[in-house]
Amino acid sequence: MWRAGARDRIALCCVACVWAFGGAGEESLEGGQMGPLLVLVLALAYTQYSARQGAALGIGLALKYIPGVAAVALILGRSWRALAVFASLAAAGGLILWAVLWLCYPGPYRPLKPHYWMGTPHPQSWSIPSVVLRIMDPPRGDGRLPYNWENGNMVEILHLTRTQELASLGTAAIVSGAGILLLILVCGGKLNREQLPWAMAGLVSLSLAAAPVCWTHYQVLQYPGVALLLADSVRRRAWRMAGCVVASLVLLYPLPFAVFTWFERHGGLATASPATLYVWTSVAPFAALGLYGLALRSIRLVRS
Repeated sequence: MWRAGARDRIALCCVACVWAFGGAGEESLEGGQMGPLLVLVLALAYTQYSARQGAALGIGLALKYIPGVAAVALILGRSWRALAVFASLAAAGGLILWAVLWLCYPGPYRPLKPHYWMGTPHPQSWSIPSVVLRIMDPPRGDGRLPYNWENGNMVEILHLTRTQELASLGTAAIVSGAGILLLILVCGGKLNREQLPWAMAGLVSLSLAAAPVCWTHYQVLQYPGVALLLADSVRRRAWRMAGCVVASLVLLYPLPFAVFTWFERHGGLATASPATLYVWTSVAPFAALGLYGLALRSIRLVRS
């Protein structure tokens, strides 16, 4: 991102600060997650153009669905060549990965419980649908967390009712649909080349807030967008916006994770009051929506 941008100290320091203080990168690397690889893919998508932009997003979609959401920006940008490359690489990558699994590894080749992607109220799933599920199944004040809060990260034993599944999917559809509609209104239905990176970064933030399942380490995917927003606001001396970006970064991961760590060292989450649990399991998705709003503001500034 530094090489593709202004190559100044501001960009270098912003990228370094995001990696140093973002927090989610450490969890992703420690757990062997693919998040850092997807960060590279997204950084390429934000800084390249045309076919290379589509190629980066296509590879990302073959690995995980979240980078694919950014392809909405390619549609609004009328980047048909990039879209063709995106679709081709996503399809080819997906087929190759399934072929490797089928030929080289014994089964099973699909989740043990296919409905698992419909949502979870686990406290470490930081998305709006997960917030809704936690509200639908509140703590009872008996010193224990609800069953699905405790077991929401285990595919085999998580159990949601049909109503809860529909509520989770409905919330995801409403949040993502409203966000995309707002993007269309802000850009007038068309993005230019300078607006594309802001739109893609914003769409990644929106997808994390709207995803039925969004584990804490997924926030590493925010790093390229946060670095772009922070460097741009500092370069323009827009200190209020820079402060909002920094506050969003802190609320996306470091602060709620620190609160969770404190409770785990002092008796566990069940010792916290319901209000405390709701606050600290909800701040991250709303911070992601805040970043989406800042990305839309950047689009409007470019347009003006």
